[in-house]
Amino acid sequence: MPMPPPPALSPAFAPGLWPAEAGDLADVVMNDPLLLVLGLLVWLPIAFWVVVLVQNLISGDLEFHHCLIGVCLSIALGAITMKPPHPALTIYLFLLVILLTVFFPTGQEILRQRQRSQMAAEEVEELYVTIDAYPLNWLARFELAKRLWSMGHGAQAIALGETSIVHMPGMLYDTEHNTLKRWKARFRPEGAPTGTRCLDCGRLNSLDAIRCESCNAPILLHLIRGRWVGRGAGIRLFWSWATLLLILVGVPYAALALPGRFAALGVIFLLLVALISVITIVLGGRKQLRS
Repeated sequence: MPMPPPPALSPAFAPGLWPAEAGDLADVVMNDPLLLVLGLLVWLPIAFWVVVLVQNLISGDLEFHHCLIGVCLSIALGAITMKPPHPALTIYLFLLVILLTVFFPTGQEILRQRQRSQMAAEEVEELYVTIDAYPLNWLARFELAKRLWSMGHGAQAIALGETSIVHMPGMLYDTEHNTLKRWKARFRPEGAPTGTRCLDCGRLNSLDAIRCESCNAPILLHLIRGRWVGRGAGIRLFWSWATLLLILVGVPYAALALPGRFAALGVIFLLLVALISVITIVLGGRKQLRS
């Protein structure tokens, strides 16, 4: 007696596909267990993303609405990975999430650099107040040189240190003299700047200048703050991450999930939004440079 054929799967469930209509989880496991495993594992790095977003909210690097958008994007990415319009998208999205998670330390280092820069800028502001009140306070000027050296501005640090050290007797300021000698021994002049350009008026000042010789702006304070480590660095980093998700996730999802001409319109719309976001990020960085 011939064996009866095995029961057919639901027509809504094709092997290798994980549509929302496939309500039987056992069918999913039997046909594509890898998709189920990846769909579950993807929530681990996404949970890490959410924790990082909340930490940046607490530290003040992000505002509440940025954190909320980031959490929603993360959850949506996890949901799409579990139930994609095409099985290959699960593997692609899982690898993308892992790749972005690997690069998270780079973003965290940018934010840590921002925090160090903010702390140094606050110290430099206090030194400016002291120097403005007591212009002949050479020790305060040398302390300013120390901040410059710690932030990687060796040429300005050595020039300001040399100007200050001539007024500081070696018997009383032996530590400062030895510090300047160490700087000179470690400094490599190749490619070093020949002056400090004012970000307000554009004048090129001498390396030991504290204020712009033309507009009196605090040029060394501007130098310490830098371009991408000032205020708004965390927000620009967030929008860069969101734009990357829009391009790498939104575009292929729209192409596969939307029918016919709507897929092309959806892809074009998402690319236009991404382009506007990139332009906004770049213009924001340039505005920060001038501010």
